[in-house]
Amino acid sequence: MFLKHIQQLREEVYDCVTIKEVYKILVSHILCSGIEDNLSLAKELLTVTRQKLKEDSHHASASKPKRKMPQLTNSSFVLPYDDSVSLVLDAAKEYFNSGANLIDPILDLSRKSLSIIEDSPPLVQYELDLIAALGILHDFDLNILPVQVRLCEDKFDLIRRIATSGSASYRKTAKIHKLAKLLHLSSGEEKERLGKVTTILAEAALDCEDFSFAKDMCLSLVDLSYAPGWNVCRSLCESDKFTDLEAKQRMVGFSLTFCSPDQIEPLLLTRNFIEIKAINEVLDKQDFFSGEGEGEETEPSLDSTDGQASSSLFNRTQKKLTSKTRAIFSNVSDASWWKSQVQWVGDFDRPIARSAIQSTGKDGKLIKTVYHPFYASRMDTIVRDFRQNLQGIFELDAKNQRLLLNTLCFRRQKLVESRAEGTVSEPSKEGPVVLKDLYTFCC
Repeated sequence: MFLKHIQQLREEVYDCVTIKEVYKILVSHILCSGIEDNLSLAKELLTVTRQKLKEDSHHASASKPKRKMPQLTNSSFVLPYDDSVSLVLDAAKEYFNSGANLIDPILDLSRKSLSIIEDSPPLVQYELDLIAALGILHDFDLNILPVQVRLCEDKFDLIRRIATSGSASYRKTAKIHKLAKLLHLSSGEEKERLGKVTTILAEAALDCEDFSFAKDMCLSLVDLSYAPGWNVCRSLCESDKFTDLEAKQRMVGFSLTFCSPDQIEPLLLTRNFIEIKAINEVLDKQDFFSGEGEGEETEPSLDSTDGQASSSLFNRTQKKLTSKTRAIFSNVSDASWWKSQVQWVGDFDRPIARSAIQSTGKDGKLIKTVYHPFYASRMDTIVRDFRQNLQGIFELDAKNQRLLLNTLCFRRQKLVESRAEGTVSEPSKEGPVVLKDLYTFCC
């Protein structure tokens, strides 16, 4: 009866309006009525899947009916698929935008309106994801209206608000990444979305001095090779309260790879400082200096001036070198020592006799390994079964502790000089000592 009255009104008053337009107006008002039971009535007048549209078209072409104008009272008439999607989206958006809060019951009407379209095309799925995102925003106690979420130009701001909202919200990484996915951030580019969200979480953790979590996030950026994340990695590296030197070395290397050209020099200085501290840590752990004034001097911070830092570091190095290497230097003062140590260097133009050893491979075949005579004195210590672990050959023992000490001190001194930019310069007597010990170790 209702359709009959509309048909009569159209014929007598609005004869310029097509049947299709009348149906679109009718369905639009049914969908926006705010009554859940009316949604099933609207569904009968819509094409709910694209596949159904194809089947109906195929059936119509097979039956070849006579062409005639559809009648409004004909219950078999339904709106085309594209028009159906458009009407459903308009109704769902109207419900969504009118929500008074993130859990307003009217949002259920928006979701049920969208469920009329059964194959969920991209636009419908976007609206469904947006509704689902509201629930996560509510879990984080974000005070915002649904329409504000829709109109937010940079939805990464929502992630920032959550990360800085307190109560360690930034630690709920799984839920935050799910929210970012539901908001369709970075236009669906997963690497960009993951990198940007991780950067935001790392910055929030760094502001709260949660260095453990900040380290995990920064290392995730390194593994992801997300170039814009170099800046937060640098900030963490330059924090004196963060003491994980191994992680710092990875992050400062990553920052140097992707930083802007004007930041290369400051980052190189930071890397040198971190390496100096790492060398100090190795020296302390190996106990080379056995309690001589340990802990009396503190490491300079990155916030101190370069002159102060370099002077303090150099003084510490100089004290250690002076007390422990004077005896070593005295051994190399005699010129005859050098003559005896370089006897193995001969005429490189003459043919070199080479020796070989044989070992058994995994397949049982003999493996012939050729080596220079220079290494002959070391052959008796080589593990001939190549399936064994060869690490034991170069384990630190009493014989090469001095080599490690001199190498580390030599490297440390040069790093100090580099950071001092020429204001600190000392003779590098450790160089010949390192070469001597390398030769002794190899022989």
